[in-house]
Order: sequence, then C-alpha cells, then structure tokens
Amino acid sequence: HYSVICASFEKIDRSPFTPDDGYMYVTFHFRIKNTGIGKLNPPASFYCSVNGEICSKTWDSERKEPPMGTLPAGVSTTGNICFEVPVDAESFEIRYGDYVTIHIDNTLE
Repeated sequence: HYSVICASFEKIDRSPFTPDDGYMYVTFHFRIKNTGIGKLNPPASFYCSVNGEICSKTWDSERKEPPMGTLPAGVSTTGNICFEVPVDAESFEIRYGDYVTIHIDNTLE
C-alpha cells in the first residue's frame, strides 16, 4: 500500500532548452509514502496526459526525481517529474503505476 500526493506544480524555464511551439515545461512535485507494513518497491513510471494525449517527460536538472528504490514501512520520499505540456491545457492527468490517477486543474498563469 502507498499514497501519492502532488504537492505543487509550476511552469519552469529549462534554458538553453525550449519547448515546442504551443507548449511549456511544467514540473510536478510528488510525495510517495509507504502506508503498508512491509517494504515497498514503488512503481517507477509517471505519465502525464492532456485531453488523452501523452505528454513528453523531460529532465529537470534543477530538481531531483523521486528515488525509485525500496521504501520501508511508514517512510516517504519526494521529488519532481517534469513534462512538456500544451500551454492551453485546462487540466493535467498524472498516472503513477497501474492504480493511481491524479487530476489537476491548470491554474498556471
């Protein structure tokens, strides 16, 4: 058992890299906690989609990604995942592993 929380998200600059026309880079900050009583090997994959279209995952050198090792019972880990998303996206759908889907309304300016 585990819980996944998207604590925040923000538009970022990845200079010297630039997103494709009509897109922006957004980094999502996640907290993953092992809520079970044994060790957990959390899923390694985050996916983001907008209107059913999968967004490209990109590396954010300024922030660490969530570690993908074994988590002891009761332990949390944090990190960021960055995606290239459409600038006009009304919402984001983040999928983590097979069981977690997080819907996030786009409140970025």
